[in-house]
Amino acid sequence: VTFGYGLNDHEAMPYIVQKGVNNKYKIYDFAFEGYGTHQMLSAIEHHLVDSIVKFEPKLFIYSIIPNHINRLLNLKRWGSHDPKYILDPKTNDPLFVGNFDDQKKEIFEIKIKKSEIVKLFSKKRANLADVKLFTAMVLKSKKILLKKYPHSEFQVIVWNVPDELTKEIIKQLRSNNLKIHLIGDMIPDYFKNVTKYVIRYPNEMHPNYVCTKKVADYILNHIIQMPMANLN
Repeated sequence: VTFGYGLNDHEAMPYIVQKGVNNKYKIYDFAFEGYGTHQMLSAIEHHLVDSIVKFEPKLFIYSIIPNHINRLLNLKRWGSHDPKYILDPKTNDPLFVGNFDDQKKEIFEIKIKKSEIVKLFSKKRANLADVKLFTAMVLKSKKILLKKYPHSEFQVIVWNVPDELTKEIIKQLRSNNLKIHLIGDMIPDYFKNVTKYVIRYPNEMHPNYVCTKKVADYILNHIIQMPMANLN
């Protein structure tokens, strides 16, 4: 979505935002095809952001699609070497425990019927309980960034498809005082007229240029310009 899958470079949302701010701000795009919450937190914890960003950041935006929960649990095997996080049983903080393909060796060392790994692999989709891990990872990302860059902001965009999992995501994020922008508010007719905003319905549901332009315009008008005016 943020990466701009299926679009030309100049049609991707970060490019449009950069063009809109001209030289007032420098936009860094950390999105990549198939990435999710786990890559975001891992990149922050392993200092990838620090090594690339050359200016004092003012604003971080995380664009959430509900499928990010499935990805951080590796339920659909999107990336076999993706970073794996669990909730620390003592602190309930997300804890980096290696990569998902590390488990291949473990499977042969434990009883299959009692294996938590096999239970995880047998899941087809995330459930409401998994939102707790997801929320903790988003909050930890924010905490690390704002501790290092105390004059910055952390906000999220949620592609709020109308299902119970997404409602729970929004509920938990809001209960933790995260600033949220819903795609349904940004593009009021998005769900009613979704064919206008995707590349090729129903086979390719990634956002088209019409959609990314509207999202970029919203970011420019409601996220960057207004908050930044208060910081300068």
